[in-house]
Amino acid sequence: MNYRHGYHAGNFADVLKHAVLTCIAARLARVAKPVLAIDMHAGAGLYDLQAPNALKTGEWREGIGRVMAAPQAPEVLKPYIDIVKRANPGGEIRYYPGSPLILRDTLRPTDKIALYEMRPEDAQALAQLTKPDKRIKARRADGWKAIVAEIRSPDVRPLVLIDPPFESDADFDRSLDAVSAARTRSDTACVMVWHPIKDEKPVAAFRDKVKRGTSDALMTVELAVAPPAKGEKLTASGLLILRPPRGLNEDLHAMLPWLKEKLAVADGASAEWRWLIAPR
Repeated sequence: MNYRHGYHAGNFADVLKHAVLTCIAARLARVAKPVLAIDMHAGAGLYDLQAPNALKTGEWREGIGRVMAAPQAPEVLKPYIDIVKRANPGGEIRYYPGSPLILRDTLRPTDKIALYEMRPEDAQALAQLTKPDKRIKARRADGWKAIVAEIRSPDVRPLVLIDPPFESDADFDRSLDAVSAARTRSDTACVMVWHPIKDEKPVAAFRDKVKRGTSDALMTVELAVAPPAKGEKLTASGLLILRPPRGLNEDLHAMLPWLKEKLAVADGASAEWRWLIAPR
């Protein structure tokens, strides 16, 4: 599949990814050690939901559109929803903030954010968007090299977001290598991998390989808005989270049933999280 950010901004998979990322960043921002957030596939940072590529799919209407239209959301989702509101000061949902703005608006002044993006037009937009914030370094560079380039000091708590386009199953292998690199470079790094769920076999193989390579806490999160569909339509996505911050399981318990209810488009929707390796 081709998961180009602009076509899918604000869809159900983005809602899951960014709601959980907000919770992780907020919890890490409570620890004393400064956070170093590394977004390996940062995109443009902000997306116009009235742009031709977003209008072509209209996926945001069944994602963030439903979330923002709901009268009451769980308290745990409020920080994420507030970030979306800040991106739309007029009230109408026109823009959707990507992971760079999630990190910018959640982390502290003492934390650092490294953003990597290879597509020239997206990298340029990202650099312009984040230029006023001195905590942020935005680079047009290969995100798969970001971990080695950025994690150099034990005096930070790394938060690594791996969110490739999954144009082929090879991105599972690259993600596995990136998780391994993060573990090698830092014994405190929290790593979150987003992935589509269209075929269970590569997903299960990826999870098993990560699990066999670590004894650290490891969890999975899944959201399916409908049963699997034929063709290219995505109906389920997941997260693999290495070394999640303490309390994230409580956040997931509070948000996932609500997200399943609000984002379901057919019978058979589901949402769950589970430990692959429980914390010691």
